[in-house]
Amino acid sequence: MVRTAVYKRFLIALGLLIGLHASAQTTRISGSVTDAKTGETLPFVNIAFIDSRIGTTSDMEGKYAFETYYATDSIRASFVGYLPRTFAVKKDKAQVVDIALQPSSVELTEVIIRPPDENPAFTILRRVVQHKPTNNREKLEAYNYEAYNKVEFDLNNITEEFTQKKLFKPFAFIFENIDSTDSKPYLPIFMTETLSDVYYRQQPKTRKEFIHGTKVSGVENESVSQFMGDMYQNVNIYDNFLVILDGIS
Repeated sequence: MVRTAVYKRFLIALGLLIGLHASAQTTRISGSVTDAKTGETLPFVNIAFIDSRIGTTSDMEGKYAFETYYATDSIRASFVGYLPRTFAVKKDKAQVVDIALQPSSVELTEVIIRPPDENPAFTILRRVVQHKPTNNREKLEAYNYEAYNKVEFDLNNITEEFTQKKLFKPFAFIFENIDSTDSKPYLPIFMTETLSDVYYRQQPKTRKEFIHGTKVSGVENESVSQFMGDMYQNVNIYDNFLVILDGIS
């Protein structure tokens, strides 16, 4: 008895679902989108039902088509550079809606550009100086950073007579590639590069540097290498005075 009642309820529910499905119909919209003035087809135009998230875009040939069970009474077409348009549609029917969009005419107002009274960088530099006490790294309790140092030793005022010296004849190709990006040409002959991690602590005051790698390029000369090593600078740009090449003899 119970099984029969459950079976009857199932048949009633199934019948209701079939009836709802039979009565529900889709609304199918298709057509093409063109420029109202030139007649050219417009790709990638947005077409969607108003007050709905259901929509599509036109293809490369300006054609579009979409359908849904949840249609509203109108669609809207929009595209950059064109005025949007709205079209009424009939629900639960297949229909063709061809869309012609009018180009929007937007006139830009005149803009006059004048040079500033002073270099804009001066404003930034004044703010840097104003905040020196706050931004000075030496005021921090502790900090660390990755440091890359490069020191290059060049020859300039190179004359034709100098390049013809017997000592440099095996390296004639070098003089054909002298750097002349500055006002004077110069010849790089020695360079050192160092990559390291630097750690600093205020209390107690400690500074440590761990060197990951060092590369020396150019003339192999012990005196030159020592000279370039002594030129290493630990520069703090927030100091009022910077000592350069102190103690080198």
